[in-house]
Amino acid sequence: MLVGKIEIKDELIIGDPCYDLDSLELGRIKDVVPGIYNCSIEYSKEKRVSMIEIKHENILKKASDIYTVENEFWIAVDSGQVGFFDFTFYKNYSDNQKNREREIIYNEICNKTLSRDKYGMNSKYFVSSSGYGDGEYDVCIVRNSDRKVIGILIEFIKEAGDDE
Repeated sequence: MLVGKIEIKDELIIGDPCYDLDSLELGRIKDVVPGIYNCSIEYSKEKRVSMIEIKHENILKKASDIYTVENEFWIAVDSGQVGFFDFTFYKNYSDNQKNREREIIYNEICNKTLSRDKYGMNSKYFVSSSGYGDGEYDVCIVRNSDRKVIGILIEFIKEAGDDE
């Protein structure tokens, strides 16, 4: 289900917003096609977030249906939430570690992921709760013919009957 759009300039951070920018638990992607990305979310039968995806707005179908999806790395989740963040936004957020602004943004993110819809966004990030909570999750990357990133998918819960 399409829930909104975010803008990515040239780099992307993927992970739990509880981590600092220099954490090994975050993913950083430098070869992203800049632009507007459509944000989608799917829920399990139990109403938990089962999958989140961003894909460049020029891709009309589900990215994984038309391009090769590569499982590139994993991320760790310690606060039960994960997101896609524009690099500059996350850098500024992370640099404010000892200041009230970071706490305000983090609380805003937590309130969104703890809401009934279990996700939240603004123009620079898309976050959601992470299915069953803390753990490690694979990050699947979709690349165009120039090997630039045009989509990213994180599956938290596989439904019974899904191919493994």
